[in-house]
Amino acid sequence: MDIYEREVERLTNNPDDIYDSWSEFTPLFQRVSMNQSDFTCQHGKYGCLTQIRRGSHIGRCFTNEIMADTRIPCNETDIKPEHLPIIAEWQRKIDKELDRNPPVSNKGIGLAERINV
Repeated sequence: MDIYEREVERLTNNPDDIYDSWSEFTPLFQRVSMNQSDFTCQHGKYGCLTQIRRGSHIGRCFTNEIMADTRIPCNETDIKPEHLPIIAEWQRKIDKELDRNPPVSNKGIGLAERINV
């Protein structure tokens, strides 16, 4: 079981924690970038899947594909347990494309750091 499967299980069992997990950039909701420190480029800010889906941010890869994937909610408050496996699928695909190592824990970067990004 990888970190994404563990997070899907944890959040499915505790759906009230989904928004907090999103706001802290935990593994399922990490930026589509090389790492959590990699957050801007000349074209804009890198974001998570929901931010890219709604068009407010970009990804280091797959931006158009993510924007077109109607399985991803456009608003973080609309994320439900049934969306989590789809988000996990995308994170694995992004890890592979960017040659990025999956996170080793479910610790995010924290809301204060996210607001300042």
